[in-house]
Amino acid sequence: MCGFLLTDNISIVGKSVEIRQAAGLLLKNNLRDAYKSMAPVNQQYIKSELLPCLGAADRNIRSTVGTIISVVVQLWGVLGWPELLQTLVSCLDSNDINHMEGAVEFLQCCSEAVMQERQSCRIQRKQK
Repeated sequence: MCGFLLTDNISIVGKSVEIRQAAGLLLKNNLRDAYKSMAPVNQQYIKSELLPCLGAADRNIRSTVGTIISVVVQLWGVLGWPELLQTLVSCLDSNDINHMEGAVEFLQCCSEAVMQERQSCRIQRKQK
């Protein structure tokens, strides 16, 4: 239930940027703990509400949404979210700078997460 309220606060354009950004950060943190135990219909709802926000007019919202989406991808994998790849391609092909930047920011966030994971794996191997 909390995920629905937070997702709704991110996606409602009339809310202040600060509220939308705070809701996004809370959602990201809650997803880490609860996403895998959520019903698939709830997971799908959250994913469907996040995708349009990649093209939000405010850069802070795009960045926050990109971070949330990267967490979902880390938890669930990209294969469990075929709409994500379709949306990224559409955003990158768009003439709207907000959509293009949202897609690039997400890809950058994912790249950083992969780099951190690889470094963590290297450290663990060295400790063995």
